[in-house]
Amino acid sequence: MEGDASRLSDLNDASFDLVVSIFGAMFAPRPQDVAHEMVRVTKPGGKIVMGNWIPGDPTLVAQILKISSSYTPPPPEGFISPMLWGVESTIPPIPTC
Repeated sequence: MEGDASRLSDLNDASFDLVVSIFGAMFAPRPQDVAHEMVRVTKPGGKIVMGNWIPGDPTLVAQILKISSSYTPPPPEGFISPMLWGVESTIPPIPTC
């Protein structure tokens, strides 16, 4: 199934016991909307599991992104770095659905 992670309109509320995103949702342009949708489609008591890069990550891909960012223009206003998905304190509270 293919779709917009920030609008999972084809999926019902509380549909899944487990929602998993491994290096996927972190690249969505509106992380607050994606997080809200992940919570919405997860059953009460269910789990959301994410694999995300974090600042200072020593992996090759993270280092390439860090180096390449010094050669690119600054991101648009309101942009939230995908690297911040791995830092709990940077994600605003998600409203209950």
